[in-house]
Amino acid sequence: LWARGVPSAGEQIARAITVDANGDVFIGFELSEQMNIDGIGLSADIDDIAVVKLGGSNATRVWAVSFGDDKAQRVSSIATDGAGAVYFAGHYEGGFPELTLPVVAAIDGVDGFVASLDPTATATWSVGFHGPDKQTIEAIAASFSKLWAVGTFASELHATGAAILTTTAPATGFVAVIGFDGKIEQLVAFPGESTVRDVAIRAGGGAYVAGEFKGTLLLGKDIVTAKSDWDWFLAELDGDGQPVWGLAVGNAFANIAPQVASG
Repeated sequence: LWARGVPSAGEQIARAITVDANGDVFIGFELSEQMNIDGIGLSADIDDIAVVKLGGSNATRVWAVSFGDDKAQRVSSIATDGAGAVYFAGHYEGGFPELTLPVVAAIDGVDGFVASLDPTATATWSVGFHGPDKQTIEAIAASFSKLWAVGTFASELHATGAAILTTTAPATGFVAVIGFDGKIEQLVAFPGESTVRDVAIRAGGGAYVAGEFKGTLLLGKDIVTAKSDWDWFLAELDGDGQPVWGLAVGNAFANIAPQVASG
């Protein structure tokens, strides 16, 4: 067993962690100052994103990279696939020069993103989720052939290669099914006021998602109704990201969705 820390002059906040089939560990965190990880220097403007790979047997640094500009970026989730690629996701306020993502167009806006690194930590593709208001990616998960990303948007959601999603609610949850080549295969909204917090791969195909909602929500064959301002829901999605069934859990008080996992 081991424990590992990396001191620096500024604040670092670890947001996401995953392990690959070899037992190596990948950590996504926010970086506010320069730091050095076993001889690799990382720099930051304000709140940049860093991804580090550590050997699973002894926590030795394999590689470390950072991304961002002079505005804030946040990582929310990290995943790997069977070929050794690494995916990380979150949202940003400025731009991502290293990932060729455009500068956020909305004033005081936030855009979501998903990005891919090859086994040597070289950026291979990135997908942005844009709109006139706020868009975030909350979680990602990798199946054997595709990547699943879930998040929330307001007003409109634009993503390359997908139809524009719209909502009149203050916030609406969505799921994006993305090929390992970075192309969006499906982009599906959960109509109504909702947030999708987490996603897990279903063994037989598709996925499970969890989140919160207000009012009523149509989840496949089921219509669920909140008992309070916010209740949480669980839904099964088919391979195209469409809900198959859903259930809600709540009481007279606000209820925040838990994380979801599939064995």
